[in-house]
Amino acid sequence: MTEMCPACETGRLHAFTRSEQYPYGDAVLLVEGLRASACDVCGEELETIEQSRHNELLWADARRRHDGLLVSAEISAWRRRWRITQQAASKLLGGGANAFSKYERGEVCQSKAMDLLIRLSDRIPEARAILSEEAGIPFGAEDDWVTITNIVVHEPNVAGAVSREMSRLFDVAQADHPLHRSELRRQQAAPRQPARWHTVGGVLAHGG
Repeated sequence: MTEMCPACETGRLHAFTRSEQYPYGDAVLLVEGLRASACDVCGEELETIEQSRHNELLWADARRRHDGLLVSAEISAWRRRWRITQQAASKLLGGGANAFSKYERGEVCQSKAMDLLIRLSDRIPEARAILSEEAGIPFGAEDDWVTITNIVVHEPNVAGAVSREMSRLFDVAQADHPLHRSELRRQQAAPRQPARWHTVGGVLAHGG
């Protein structure tokens, strides 16, 4: 059912779409699919509240594309992929309590630093682990995590060996389970010389 025109209070409003160009810095951005309504009697054109919100999002995404940032739908898809709420995303990555709600509605465009953090957390398991530890909340559902335990490393350079072994196992887990819904558990027998072995961050390593 169409709405009555608030200008003449006689005609009815009919929705239509249009394209407009907006100056943005040194560029001119073409925004397509903008929504508005026109009166069939007086010809008055206006935007309803819903249409205004839709147009605000299109305009924000046009600026993001120009600046090389993730658009609203991509941010929302990232959240759904890792099964986190907007509130959890704000706790994990920062930006304020309502940051991700505003990003996804187009009210605010994320900074380049925040955009990079979103991309890194999507691609690098270690980044998600660090963010989760710092925020004190899970980053994704339990079955999205790759669990690696009891990595046995026989090398004097403990830190380097542990890092390489963990990276290798993460690569294996991701290759076998691209959706990160696997659990990799390596249980290996400890060496016969326990005095020369110790645990570093839950990882069994050789002390040299």
